[in-house]
Amino acid sequence: MTNATRKSLCAAALVVLFAAACASPTAAPEKAAAAMMKYDATIREGVAQMDAVIGSLKGLRSAEGSNLVARYKEFSKQVDTLDRLQKEVAKDAQAAAKQQNLYLSQWQEAQDQIRNSNLKAAAEARRAELLPAIEKIKSSLGSARTNFDPMMQNLKDLQLFLGNDLTATGLATAQSHIDRCDVTASRVRADIAEGVQGLRDLATRIRPGGA
Repeated sequence: MTNATRKSLCAAALVVLFAAACASPTAAPEKAAAAMMKYDATIREGVAQMDAVIGSLKGLRSAEGSNLVARYKEFSKQVDTLDRLQKEVAKDAQAAAKQQNLYLSQWQEAQDQIRNSNLKAAAEARRAELLPAIEKIKSSLGSARTNFDPMMQNLKDLQLFLGNDLTATGLATAQSHIDRCDVTASRVRADIAEGVQGLRDLATRIRPGGA
C-alpha cells in the first residue's frame, strides 16, 4: 500500500468519524422521541379498540334470540382484536423505555464532560426538570396497566362463559361482570389520557428543534 493510499484511507476514516461525532448528539433524543410517539399511536389505537369492546359488550345487555348470537360474535371478535393489540402496546412500551433510558444515560455521559460550570449547571437543571415528567408518565400508564390486565382477563372470561351459555340466564349471570368491565375501562381511559398527553409533551420537549 502506497503512502498516498494510506493518506487517502486515513482521510476517509476521519471524515466518517467526524460525521458520526457530529450526528450522535441528536441521535439519542430523536430516537427517544420517535419511540415515544410510536408508543402513543399504538396506545391510542388500543383505547379505540377497548371502546369498541365495551360498546359491543353493552350491546349484549338487551339482546335476545338470534340477535344475541350476532352481538356475541361481534363482542368475541372485538375481544380477540384487543388481545392482539395489547401485545403490540407492551412491545412498543418496552421499545420506548429502552430509548428513553439510553437517551438519559447518554445525556448524563455528555453532561459529565462539560467543563463550563454555567453550561454544566444548566444541563443538570434541564435533565432534572424532565425526570419528574418521565416518572409521571410511568405512574399514569402503570396505573392504566394495573387496571387493564384484570379487565382483559374478565373480558376473556365473559367470552368463554357466554360462548358456552349464550342464553337469557347466562346473560343475567354475566351482568355484574359486564358492569365491572365498563367501570374499569373508564379508569383505564382516564389514566391513559394523562399518560399519553405526558408522552406527547415530553417527546416535543426532547426532540431536536422542540421546546
